[in-house]
Amino acid sequence: MLFSRLTTSIKTNDKKLIKQRNPLLFLFLLLTISTSLSPQAKQIDPFENTANLYSIVQDKKDFIWLSGQNGLYRFNGSKVINFSHNNKDWTLPFNWINSSSLKEDELVLTTETKGLWLFNTNTGSTTPIKLKSKTNTFYDAIHHKGKYYAISLHPQSLYRYEIATGESKILKKNIQNNVLVSSEKRVYFNDDTTLYYINSSDIEPKLNIITEINERIISATSNGDTVIIATKSKLYKLSDTGRVTKKTTQSPTSVMTISNDKKSLFTIDLSGTIVKRDLITLKEHNNTFPTVEKLRYEALLHDNSGTLWLVSHRGVQLLTERTVENHHATFDTNYNLLETEVYNNDLYIGSYGKGVKTLSSFNKKVIYNDNRINENLSEKALRITDLLTINNKLYIATFDGLWRYDNKTNSTHKIDLISNGISFNHLILLKLVHVNNLLYIATDEYGLLIYDLNKKEIIKHINRASGLISEEVIDVLPLTNGDIWLATALGIDIINNTTEKIKQIKNQTSAKFQSLVLADDKIFAATKGDGIFVYNQQGQQLSHFAKGINFNYMSLIGNNIYAPATPGLFKITPSNYQISMVTNTEKYSFTDSPLLYKNSVYIANNLGILELPRTTENLFHPKVYISKTTVSGKSYLLNEAISISNSNDVITLELASLDYRPGATKQYRYTLNGNTWQQINSNQLTLTGLAPGSYHIEIMATNSLGQWSNNKAYTEISVVFPWYWTPQIRIVYAVALFCVICFSIWLFYLRNKSIRHIYNILQNDINDYGKTSMQVKRNLTVALTLLSENKMDESKYLLQQCLDNLNEQQKAPEPNDLNGNLLTVAIPFLAKYLHRKYQTKLTFQFDLNESELQYELRADLYKVIFEAITSAILIGSGRSFKVVIQKFKTKIWLNISDDNQSFINFNRKINIDISMYCISQIANKYNGSINTFNEQGNGSQLILSIPSINNYLTPRNPD
Repeated sequence: MLFSRLTTSIKTNDKKLIKQRNPLLFLFLLLTISTSLSPQAKQIDPFENTANLYSIVQDKKDFIWLSGQNGLYRFNGSKVINFSHNNKDWTLPFNWINSSSLKEDELVLTTETKGLWLFNTNTGSTTPIKLKSKTNTFYDAIHHKGKYYAISLHPQSLYRYEIATGESKILKKNIQNNVLVSSEKRVYFNDDTTLYYINSSDIEPKLNIITEINERIISATSNGDTVIIATKSKLYKLSDTGRVTKKTTQSPTSVMTISNDKKSLFTIDLSGTIVKRDLITLKEHNNTFPTVEKLRYEALLHDNSGTLWLVSHRGVQLLTERTVENHHATFDTNYNLLETEVYNNDLYIGSYGKGVKTLSSFNKKVIYNDNRINENLSEKALRITDLLTINNKLYIATFDGLWRYDNKTNSTHKIDLISNGISFNHLILLKLVHVNNLLYIATDEYGLLIYDLNKKEIIKHINRASGLISEEVIDVLPLTNGDIWLATALGIDIINNTTEKIKQIKNQTSAKFQSLVLADDKIFAATKGDGIFVYNQQGQQLSHFAKGINFNYMSLIGNNIYAPATPGLFKITPSNYQISMVTNTEKYSFTDSPLLYKNSVYIANNLGILELPRTTENLFHPKVYISKTTVSGKSYLLNEAISISNSNDVITLELASLDYRPGATKQYRYTLNGNTWQQINSNQLTLTGLAPGSYHIEIMATNSLGQWSNNKAYTEISVVFPWYWTPQIRIVYAVALFCVICFSIWLFYLRNKSIRHIYNILQNDINDYGKTSMQVKRNLTVALTLLSENKMDESKYLLQQCLDNLNEQQKAPEPNDLNGNLLTVAIPFLAKYLHRKYQTKLTFQFDLNESELQYELRADLYKVIFEAITSAILIGSGRSFKVVIQKFKTKIWLNISDDNQSFINFNRKINIDISMYCISQIANKYNGSINTFNEQGNGSQLILSIPSINNYLTPRNPD
């Protein structure tokens, strides 16, 4: 069980506004303008109700670590992780931790029962320090120059552990100790009233005594070569050079710490006063930390955001220096709704029921009634809604019309508001604006009145009949071009100065427009609940920012817009819309626009008048981290490269902006692979359904004042591709597809070349036959003519010429067909023909019964033999051929061999001839295959194999 509470230095006010019974519509306006007095910005306690904490450390990443009886705690500004023996998610081998100290990215932990341990702040893992001792109870330990120094209990002794050698040694036994610190060259510890130190350069440790200190030591802290020691009545500054500086204190010091910038020393005395001192001189400096409760504080820490952490037996308390001052002003009214105005160099305050008050001397902070004003106001007029100074006169807007006070005559009287015989004297007025001697009066339910101060009369009344979207006018903004902008209950109306026509800008949201300001030639319109809209002077929207913030009023002071809101006061830079929260303003509910008075900004609120300087605060850029990563239920500290195998895995990133000051809720946004920045609704980013691939994530965050930090958090996520779609296999797919495309193109190319070659051969044959036919036709025609003329000799000559042409074209028929013969008859005849015509030799061998083959198959086999041998003779140089036909393993094999390399190019795909084409067609007809081989002795073979021979066998006679 951990901290009883984690609070800010100024406690929040929990008063609630009570509904007032009032039939007037203005009551609703006040209820919407006035904010709840329970500020939404009070820091939520992330700790359980547990005390017994003993130490606090801020690591190099700026996380806060606390330890005590229930383990170790890490705080990231919004959430706590508890490391303990009882936590199954973040388990430690122990619970009770007496102290923690920093060693690079590790913490040195002393435990009540388990000895000394190292804790890795990046991973959450623990490693025991194997110091040999008579007890496992240690209450303090530090790391210094490659050694650990530790104080044990039962017995209480000082140990030293050498990391390099693993040697353990007792430096001093039986001591009464409560201090163990180190400087650059020394280690300090005490034994009751005696302070010892050890020089780290000594090979053998020697105990040296600081003789200047001989009283009980309460606490100590160190920085660099300096150690500060606190006793009951003094502070001692010790340097490694041996110099001792002493300073007397008014009250005994309880606990102390060095400031984060290493320039100051903070102490808390027994009276609860926080004292800030110069670290070099120990001279006391002014500070605005509040006085705290009188307690015994166990530890003190000043973090890098300027927050002071107090650890006591009741828990943890956070303090920030006050940068604002509130002048208390509350009155006996139903609502403490205050209005402010500077008049006659004094600050006048309008109350909701008690008239006008004056805060004339801020040094004395005196608020008193100005009876010169109030005694003439009617009872309803004591409810004041606005104050405005014009020409040394104070104009007062009330629940009972308009009033004016003149301090020169000490007179207050009511101004008649009459237009066209209609009296507006008893209206509820909401806002007064003065421009060019015209007084613009916003009313609760009668629109806008324009009053001429010179003529002392109403010169214009603009209401719903004139075109207003609503007659409840909340704010008025006259522009230099004469146009008038009105914030009404239902939107914004723009009254054109030339045409007097009204242009309406209806709410883009359900939030009500509350305040209008002209800055940087743009109109800023604040809403109640949906941030600020920005328009140009023509009414076109330029921007919308600070979404979700509940604004009430705005004022342009200098170059900045001051915008009170819930929570806190915001400063806006009009040129770039940079918005930041003013520190220590989150507890106030503001009731009027800010104003400038005596070079400070004053704002009325439910508790009085808040004063803040106009000085610009230094912008603090906190570190931004992914403080915890959870992948499908398994959590890791910080972030690391994430690899998941399934797109449905859930990744949760817990984000942290390490600014511990109280203030606005931190905002986060992220971008994936450098794309558009996306807003995150909380401090957790959950990702799932990511497509396979690699993702680079950047995360931005605001500080406690709402300013975006320059620091970013990063992580890498890799979603593994399925095995069939990995980048490597996609390369294989691409290469295979490329090869298929290339192979297909190659095949189409070969097919085209083959068809073109055959076509050319056929075309040449056709042309030759065509020419011969034409020549024969011509000769026959002439011969008939000559016969008819009885010219026999000439006719015979032409007929003989026809026969010669036909003989030349159609020579003696080649034995290229079986013509019904047997293979055993046709092949010998072919052998004689080839020998006679080409002087070649052909031998043959039959290893099957020819009668088993159908005639079609025998004819095709003969065709293959004829085409292959004639092609080999004409193209190649073979002179001796052998043909073997046999049946083997359900296949018919035709083997043709020669004595030269006639068949080796038979399977070429380009420039094939008719014989090759014919043989290929026959092989395809029978689903056969053709192969060619080289033989020894410069020979070659062509082999045709035909499967499924049963389809081509002649049935046998059963006899």
